[in-house]
Amino acid sequence: MVTRQMTNDRVALLSTLSIVATVVIYYAGSWFDIDSFPYLIGLFPGAAAITIVVLLVRVFLLVRELESWGRGVQRNMRAHILLHLVPASYLALHYFAAPTLLRNVFYLAPVLLFFFTGRQTWQAFYRHFGAPVYRIFFAGNTGMMVGHVVLICLGVLYEPRFGAEIFQRALTAYFIIHLLALGFAVVKIEKDLRSQTPRELIANAGS
Repeated sequence: MVTRQMTNDRVALLSTLSIVATVVIYYAGSWFDIDSFPYLIGLFPGAAAITIVVLLVRVFLLVRELESWGRGVQRNMRAHILLHLVPASYLALHYFAAPTLLRNVFYLAPVLLFFFTGRQTWQAFYRHFGAPVYRIFFAGNTGMMVGHVVLICLGVLYEPRFGAEIFQRALTAYFIIHLLALGFAVVKIEKDLRSQTPRELIANAGS
């Protein structure tokens, strides 16, 4: 158990470091000729992709242990994990093409579903364990869900830039921060499920 936890911690750390390196390489392209270091272009993004998939698969498997939380909760968690493909595909698409209001309107529904299932997931963890970090994640998903609707409305009714460029920047910034926090979140979830007692059990024990 200890060895497996140490391995998961290392994967989480490697994920965070490789994502940071990928972001640095991406923005460093405007400072120097990144093509002179072709191995960097594949090394760190590849490591980031592999570790992210490993972490998401790990959480997907952990959901099986939450039968007592209800099938609806499990369904939302699994859906949220799979829906990471939505912002990932959005970032990949807009690496090659500039954002447009029309394309973002089509992306809005799956983006909202990603944030909604995330909101439900973190609400369930906060309800069972009471850790403030879960409340922060819940608030973040709620805010992004509402914020992207507002941006699309502003883009349609007022200025297209809000529904195109600003929508893209907001989603990109959120997803990068989300991935940076992914390793920490997975380690936190594992530790809570393995060693912490849910708030309900603590309350019952004290009554």
